[in-house]
Amino acid sequence: FALSGKIKVGDESEKIKFGNNEEEDYLKGTDVGLNIGLGYQIKNFMISAQYGLGFTNLVINGDSDNTARNQVIGFSLGYKFPKKQ
Repeated sequence: FALSGKIKVGDESEKIKFGNNEEEDYLKGTDVGLNIGLGYQIKNFMISAQYGLGFTNLVINGDSDNTARNQVIGFSLGYKFPKKQ
């Protein structure tokens, strides 16, 4: 669910309006996609990687020549504190 956004072209920027009104909004506010991830733990240290692919064309009334989709790559490092006994 989109909360806010900004589009920047050159030195000018403008707030993105999210919704489904084709006359007032720029992009759809929701997306449907697939997220996959892989993680590994060695003793108390953890590392993981994730990838997300959006299936929804976020452009209101977009077609094959006018599309915008989300793609996300993420990496995480972590430390698991040992239990006190």
